[in-house]
Amino acid sequence: MNVSLFAWDDNKSVNDTLIEQFFVGDLRVGGFKELYGNVTLRVFEFLISNQGNTTLTNVGWTVNTSDGVVFSSDETINLSPFEVAYVLFEHNFSDTGSYNLTVNVSDDFSAYNRSLDLFIPDIVINDFRIINQSDNIVNFGFGLENMLNKIMNASYTLNSGVQNLTNASIIINPGENINFTVEANYTSYGDFTAILNASDNHGHSTSDSVSVSVNELLISGLQKLSSTDTLASILFEHNFSSTGNYEVSARANTSNANYSESLNVSLN
Repeated sequence: MNVSLFAWDDNKSVNDTLIEQFFVGDLRVGGFKELYGNVTLRVFEFLISNQGNTTLTNVGWTVNTSDGVVFSSDETINLSPFEVAYVLFEHNFSDTGSYNLTVNVSDDFSAYNRSLDLFIPDIVINDFRIINQSDNIVNFGFGLENMLNKIMNASYTLNSGVQNLTNASIIINPGENINFTVEANYTSYGDFTAILNASDNHGHSTSDSVSVSVNELLISGLQKLSSTDTLASILFEHNFSSTGNYEVSARANTSNANYSESLNVSLN
């Protein structure tokens, strides 16, 4: 590359030219991705390219797995103008969890790097949700899946917001998902956050949460419509906050017995 310098004042000017060969950012690394995964064994690929019109010499690379292992190229290579080299490597990680891999490439003049975030799951909570709610009785559903290549003994604790609900340890085979249904009885009204914690016998744990609203049904206008001997008809009214479909459950205490009934109501 030719670099020219030109200077002047009111009386004269001068210029000079320097001829020097140098490189500006021709080396690139990209396409860093995972090609294959089987629990902790993973295979990766990245590419090294020459984006300039001059050959790059002594190109090498290193990969830091953030798992205590660093890979490096056995020997350096030369890259012709616009040539691309592909690199594949595998690593069996020491455990599940989160990792940040960094690849660095360099030649005689510059260095370049790319990083890749990796998460290796172990025990997984699937689809934690409310499957049914009737007043203060809430039924939760979820699945526990074993992502390891060995059997796990799994257990969970569901904190509904008012109580802890636990299960005994259960065996889950590799790749198996087991579904659970848990009923929670809310003794007070309000908004709650139900938190599900799951763990296994290999030291792994995970959690998920879902919002729960338990609203008190306010009624007014309670009155007797009619009565015949021991039979009485009771009327009450409620002003709903909006239109939609509702399941209304009513409980009555007559001092002699308790009664409950549910009714589906559609308001358009």
